[in-house]
Amino acid sequence: MGKANGQLFEFLAPGEALFSAGTDRQTHTFTTDCLAAPADQPFTIEFDNHDTSLHGNHNIHIYESPKEFIGERVIHGRSITYSVPAMPAGTYLFGCDEHPTLMNGVFIVK
Repeated sequence: MGKANGQLFEFLAPGEALFSAGTDRQTHTFTTDCLAAPADQPFTIEFDNHDTSLHGNHNIHIYESPKEFIGERVIHGRSITYSVPAMPAGTYLFGCDEHPTLMNGVFIVK
């Protein structure tokens, strides 16, 4: 178990590296401000864009990482599964390229 930005989370077991992230309706925010994944193995992110506004095209961008990941933007009401390559252990940041000041958080790889 870990904690970041005041939020508790659990690390996934090897081979169980599937977790979800979504957006809240019309608020331009992720449903979580902390994501975690195991180090040195690829993983997937299920991203459901529930934003119903006209500006609801979002993505997940993991940055400040040696292996930056930029996910495809998803129009409101759609979903995507991102396949993320293995990342080294560390604490990174993630955000939406469209709304970086509203949609962001900590990404922990351990």
